[in-house]
Amino acid sequence: MSMISPLVEKYITAFSSPESAELAAISQSTKNDHPAAHMLSGHIQGQLLYFLSCLLEPKFILEIGTFTGYSAICLAKGLAENGELHTIELRADDAATAASNFSKFNQNKQVTLHIGNAKDIIAQLPHKWDLVFIDADKTGYIDYYELVLPRLSKNGIIIADNVLFHGQVLEETITGKNAKAIHAFNQHVQNDPRTEQVLLSVRDGIMIIKKTVAQMKILYTMLGLIGFFWCNAQNEKTVAYINQYKEIAMQEMSRSGVPASITLAQAVLESQSGESVLVKKSNNHFGIKCKVEWTGAKVYHNDDAKGECFRAYTSAEKSFQDHSDFLKTRPHYAFLFYLSPMDYEAWAYGLKKAGYATAPTYPQKLIKVITDYNLNQYNIIAIAKAKEQSPVTQDVKIIVAASKPINNNINAIAQPDAAELTDDREEVPLKIVTTKKNIIASNSNPSPYPSGIFLNNELKVIYASKGTSMLALANEYHITLSKLLSFNDMDEIDILCTNQLIYLERKQKKGITDFYISKSGESIYQIAQITGVRIENILAYNNKFRKLLTVPTGSKIWLNTPTESSPTANKK
Repeated sequence: MSMISPLVEKYITAFSSPESAELAAISQSTKNDHPAAHMLSGHIQGQLLYFLSCLLEPKFILEIGTFTGYSAICLAKGLAENGELHTIELRADDAATAASNFSKFNQNKQVTLHIGNAKDIIAQLPHKWDLVFIDADKTGYIDYYELVLPRLSKNGIIIADNVLFHGQVLEETITGKNAKAIHAFNQHVQNDPRTEQVLLSVRDGIMIIKKTVAQMKILYTMLGLIGFFWCNAQNEKTVAYINQYKEIAMQEMSRSGVPASITLAQAVLESQSGESVLVKKSNNHFGIKCKVEWTGAKVYHNDDAKGECFRAYTSAEKSFQDHSDFLKTRPHYAFLFYLSPMDYEAWAYGLKKAGYATAPTYPQKLIKVITDYNLNQYNIIAIAKAKEQSPVTQDVKIIVAASKPINNNINAIAQPDAAELTDDREEVPLKIVTTKKNIIASNSNPSPYPSGIFLNNELKVIYASKGTSMLALANEYHITLSKLLSFNDMDEIDILCTNQLIYLERKQKKGITDFYISKSGESIYQIAQITGVRIENILAYNNKFRKLLTVPTGSKIWLNTPTESSPTANKK
């Protein structure tokens, strides 16, 4: 929000240097695709950040709150040679978008994207900061300020955004939680003898903070005496091994749903970074034993017992593929695919629980490899590729903190606005099996649908089994993951919890038949999937079921404007 009149803002824009093409592209794509696009820094604020960064020529920049990456790119343009910008984002979706934008537009500056809780991440970073930009959760501003101030460099500055908070801080009685937090932050800084500050009415208010002269001298002397050392030694062979096989791991994540970070960490441990005797004899990077069903080549190797049988492969890629299939096809590993692919700790302990390895410290070893070598970044890259964003190159470093499991609740129904009710179905040019009427699931047949793509309510659809990865389906059918989830009224779910129809284009507003008779335990969501009719339209035709999680057995669910006399559906 801007605190100045539109005419003044227009004049300011006209007499400021124009927005670059790459920043304009990020701004436009954010406005088009993001429901909270108002959080973007924007042209004038971005120019101010760029100017401040250029004047300081900072060696180390910290940004708290990445969003889609616009402000980080502005700040990065002023970095000193070999400088580093560290930016922290909590939301994985925004991080994936930012990573793609950094890859395209960061002009080869050194950007490291951290994903997770900012307070935890800041405490682990070793640098003295020359410039800090705070634009995250408003209730955390004071904590962020106190975390970074002791490590602000001699001439460093802190920039805090949204310090006027839509004008709500001007109210005589401030009521909003965020407005109260911002007002408390402003008072906190004002009363702090360690700093001086100026509050500018740029956009939604920006406060620029620096240390007082006396405070800077004291701190600079202390830092000179004490010193600050940080070591992040990495094994060169392990780094080379990861670089060699990271692409295969990301491909396997898209194909099977096994997180790339887990695949790489297991490969590092099991193969001793490609140096084990077993790898050199057999290309077996995961220590997978023959088992009774294996009919391929074999080698014998001492492990838990002497002369055990291990699978042999013609290439490392075959070993990685078999590892994914090994986890995907065995029932005792099935529960892993209900976990968030970002939650590497849960995956590590889950593998131990399922019996993948006998070593009692196996989970801790996996977690250490993932954190030491920043392997969770490859999950974000794989997800970004699946969303058909520009490929994220390795110029962009991504560091991911352990996250909570993804929300698998697909029964929550958001009411759409008028724009969402428009027909924006996507064409998928693939072979189709055609049927003239809706296909209704039968409990007596576990697989009642044709294989591959077929039509239901004149829509392209497939039948997917429980445990199928939505990420893999999106990749297979050349649809962005976000659209595939939207077509099927799903939240950020990856692994299917049940067998179900998955639509490859947006559902119809009306059904082929006038109504559907509900079966035992069916929800409106399940009926929408069976009939190929949008949830919002079913609810519009059947208002009495709007607040019910399940529909009473035998209910008449209208798939068209309710009428007892209409013999046929009024197809759109």
